[in-house]
Amino acid sequence: MNCQTVQERLLERATDSFTELQPHFSTCPECSELADSILDAQFELRQHVEDFVATTTLDASWERALEQADPPARWSRFGLHALGLAAVTAAVLGLAVLGMGPTEPGDPGSEEARALSTGVAPLLIKEAQERMQDFTAIETTTFDVEGLSRQDEDLLHRSTLEAKVNALKAATDAYQALVDSDDLDLQLEGLIGQAQLYEAMGDTLSTFAMPSYLDEKQREVYAKALEAKASGQKEKAADAYRTAATIATDPNRAAELNGHAARISGEIADRHRDAEISGQKIKQEGIELEPTLVKALEVLGQSVQTCDELDPADVKEVQTVLDQGAILLDNQAYEMVPDVLKLVREYQGMVDEVCD
Repeated sequence: MNCQTVQERLLERATDSFTELQPHFSTCPECSELADSILDAQFELRQHVEDFVATTTLDASWERALEQADPPARWSRFGLHALGLAAVTAAVLGLAVLGMGPTEPGDPGSEEARALSTGVAPLLIKEAQERMQDFTAIETTTFDVEGLSRQDEDLLHRSTLEAKVNALKAATDAYQALVDSDDLDLQLEGLIGQAQLYEAMGDTLSTFAMPSYLDEKQREVYAKALEAKASGQKEKAADAYRTAATIATDPNRAAELNGHAARISGEIADRHRDAEISGQKIKQEGIELEPTLVKALEVLGQSVQTCDELDPADVKEVQTVLDQGAILLDNQAYEMVPDVLKLVREYQGMVDEVCD
């Protein structure tokens, strides 16, 4: 098998047939080096894609934050006396103060229990309000990343998200203690507090600072991941408002709460519709350009194959672009077709300039 045939196979990205080409590689350093460069480029590209999915889409960070979120220390600010009081009132509040689960709704309990519940209520409200303040105080829209490595910047984003999730869980648990009480007014206040927290978390995620090293396309992917998580929190907020409306005794208050739920649901629907329209438009553009990209990749591969003036570093760069195009087409990532086509044309211009 001669060099031309081997290089044609290599430039066709037939990496599964590298084994049968080994006899030629053992006698031809040039072809062996080209094969190694192709394999290295493919590995680096796939590693880059995997790293991007793992560190800059929000899914991994979000799940990690939920896993690592600490349980709230609800009574830490009231000291040992409050801890004792919490233990005494656990039976009254169905162990809700200790986070053990809700009571059956509509069970007023004994006169003594109601009196004790009334005495504890101000403490529960104060704790819930303080936990909400803790949540609000965590800044997430801007980070000082000057001089930080990519790894340190990722750590800053992840730790901030974890802190925000911790604060959200602590605050929603504190308001859950109100929801789990046998007092209708406390239940209503607890549900409204939770709705406000979930809506605020949705706003937080929509405006969460993005890593500075992302390029334009990666920022779009990251923004979509943020928006998906934000919508989930907003849906929880709408559900909490609707539930609150069902127990509100004042018809005007119930209408107001249903109005909040309808407003949030409308915002979510608008975002989803806009995203769907935008996504369909981008996908359609990519589908239409796919044949052009296939042809451009073919021409670029042939140009590299027939040009002896390119140095190995340039060949490796071009091969990386060819591999990126192949992976894109294999995965039908149509939204990336315009950008990759532009890149292929730029490299074609470079090759033509060198080889003319």
